[in-house]
Amino acid sequence: MARYLSQAWFDEVNEAARSSSSLQQATAGARLTLQQVVTGGREGDLRYWVRVEDGSVQVALGDAQAARLAPDATVTQSYETAAAVSRGELSTEDAFLDGRIRLHGDIAVLLRHQSVLNSLGEAFAEVRRRTEYP
Repeated sequence: MARYLSQAWFDEVNEAARSSSSLQQATAGARLTLQQVVTGGREGDLRYWVRVEDGSVQVALGDAQAARLAPDATVTQSYETAAAVSRGELSTEDAFLDGRIRLHGDIAVLLRHQSVLNSLGEAFAEVRRRTEYP
């Protein structure tokens, strides 16, 4: 069982992405980079990025720009909110409407790729079930 947002957790997420033919189909033709910022974690603030590019998905710790990626949008939320969303206790939409998630960048890109974002959630469901949330 991997700890949420640890390197082992990112490794499991990437393995799930590589092995999901339904995710590959759902993301075919899509191109999207999200920068995630999670604040207030046990080890401080954490940044990671999600890259969807024509059937492949990669998730990695760090800053998207340092990886030479230009994020379409940045999502900022507290660790508490991120963990609640990941556990399925809080929807992304409710967290956004409550002001617990802040979005910056091209929000229209997120709206256009809503089905892609939903497919990511489905593909990573098993990883989330096995995740330890300290």
